[in-house]
Amino acid sequence: MTLLTPLGLLGLIGIIILIIIYIIKPNFQQKFISSTYVWKKSLNYRKRRLPSGRFKELLLILCQVLLISSCAIILAYPALESFQKETNNEAIVIVDASGSMMTVSEDLSRYEKAVDKTDAICKETLEKGGKVTIIKAEDTPKTLFLRADLSSANLYNDAILALREEGSCTYGQADLEAAMSVAKEVTDINPGATVYVVTDNSYLSVPEGVSIVDVKSEGEWNAGILSAEMRKVDGFYNTYVTIGLYGSENRTVPVSIVVNGVRNSTISDGSGSSGSTSEGITVSLQTTVDCIAGRETSLILYSGTLSDDLTSNPETGIYYKSYAECGWETSSGGNNNLLIYEDATVTVGNNSDNYDVDDSYYIGGPTKKTLRIQYFSASRSFFIETFLEIARGYYEGVWELDISTVREANAYKTEGFDYYIFENHIPGVVPNDGAVVFINPPTTDRLDALGVSIGSIETVETENGTGASLTGETMSHPIMSNVSADKIFVTSFCPIQFVDAEDYSVLLSCQSKNVVAVKSSGATKLMFVSFPIENSTIALNPEFVTIFFNSIDYFLPATLDSNDCEVGEEVKINCRGKSVTIQSPSSTEAEEFAEFPVTKKFYIPNVYVITTVLYGGTEGAEKTETELLFVRASSAESNIFNEEITITSPFDGANYEDTITDYTVYFAAALVALLFFEWLLNLWQGA
Repeated sequence: MTLLTPLGLLGLIGIIILIIIYIIKPNFQQKFISSTYVWKKSLNYRKRRLPSGRFKELLLILCQVLLISSCAIILAYPALESFQKETNNEAIVIVDASGSMMTVSEDLSRYEKAVDKTDAICKETLEKGGKVTIIKAEDTPKTLFLRADLSSANLYNDAILALREEGSCTYGQADLEAAMSVAKEVTDINPGATVYVVTDNSYLSVPEGVSIVDVKSEGEWNAGILSAEMRKVDGFYNTYVTIGLYGSENRTVPVSIVVNGVRNSTISDGSGSSGSTSEGITVSLQTTVDCIAGRETSLILYSGTLSDDLTSNPETGIYYKSYAECGWETSSGGNNNLLIYEDATVTVGNNSDNYDVDDSYYIGGPTKKTLRIQYFSASRSFFIETFLEIARGYYEGVWELDISTVREANAYKTEGFDYYIFENHIPGVVPNDGAVVFINPPTTDRLDALGVSIGSIETVETENGTGASLTGETMSHPIMSNVSADKIFVTSFCPIQFVDAEDYSVLLSCQSKNVVAVKSSGATKLMFVSFPIENSTIALNPEFVTIFFNSIDYFLPATLDSNDCEVGEEVKINCRGKSVTIQSPSSTEAEEFAEFPVTKKFYIPNVYVITTVLYGGTEGAEKTETELLFVRASSAESNIFNEEITITSPFDGANYEDTITDYTVYFAAALVALLFFEWLLNLWQGA
């Protein structure tokens, strides 16, 4: 407990005054003169009661002393601090470990300079007998050294080594605000501490108690690729590149583009060798772009002839150049149309800038993964064929649909496809390498192996002839997403029964009888639709298409939503097979996932190989599918001269009242109790 107003203890002078009062108080003595025996006996009796009177007086004096003491303590404002405030010499050092700190000048990166400055600040503080806290600011701050002094020299050396170790600087952004929140935990204990932020950021306003230690060097600059893509225009691919220039001077930046797997006819790579439509070649393009410091510049490399209304405009930072202007030589007619390619890499600069993390950008090829679909029906079904054609356009950006329609009973296959549709038929061998949909399956013993039996056809009779509406049984199932069951009417159906109902999920029912059910367990991916499509309204409304699209997404999810991401960005990984492995070119070991969906963050810019192990393979000969994921550097970190308005103060909210417990009320209660006790003593003494 502490006293917030110690001057209140001057009230204890009242005790001295009380003692003086008792000293100078007149001492009247009563004498008894006994002339008889009775009076003598009375005198002896009164003498025996004198000790009791003195005890009452002592209690009264003690009570009055306590009363005065309580009043004095109340005036001194008694309180209990929830922690011990300190004001000794203490340094809190926050080290910025963001991507821009990898900027190199004079053979040292900004991060290396930051560690040197951190070491110097900490050693100076420790030598003066102070305490040091070191916080490394990454996407999530790390406390490497917490409120330690010279007695923890070994721990301090470990912390500095952890800062210096190779690869300790990230490629992404650092959360300095979160690091300040960690620093606040220390400043709440010691408001007199100084917070040092060792960074390459500039701030227009810095809070009191915070010191910015700048590690930028004069003359540094950076030209980086902020984005790059191949975009199809009029049947050919144009290249779009956005370049950012950061520094004090405008510069002419060289740009190089290498396109692999080009398969245009009569294309020459400039060395005398020609390509053909069947054999891809590599084409290298070079150009320069005049960039303005602090601005973004767009470069568009186009196929064929440029439209008259598209011209370069240096004021807006947009440049148009043909592939031919950039060195794409052709053997006839000046044809430099980019029709087919596998992938491309864009590079800016010639390693003369100070930040090379963003100098290269990988563009994946336009080749989409193929989704192989087989549809078998002995009789032509307009509804299913229409759905498949709609699906071809719907999945254009995700899948390349390879659709095979089979009419002959001995011509269909039970392997080699991703999605099988059997209408009015159950094959002798059910495929196990993809999803299988049975539409209006017949009653047959072949279903026993699947744990299903199909009942006899039942007709639904209604007055208006539209049939009965279906009922959704498991609307939370992904296949039922955005489906209104009551909009689907059937005039006939065959009820589905199960050997083990736990294996299947019933999606739709008619008159309390199962008509649509699914099963997804490992390689087994089945869906039963036990009513004729032509005897329902499902093909006349969006529900028909929605159910089948949802089934493709459910059974055969795309592994990646996108083939590029930024460092530190969460990537959702799914699987339509057994497992997915991720291989980084910088690592010999691949990371494997078997439970999906899963999210993962990538922290190093690179091209990662994503391999999906599909079902249907054999031991030693697995079926796999491979795609590439490009993890790019943070575009925000390309600006190596980032300027912020201010930074959060770690001293905000550390007010005095929030850290103490007021004990005045307890002493006030004691004062009241003492007053009551004094009153009782006075009554007793007067008795």
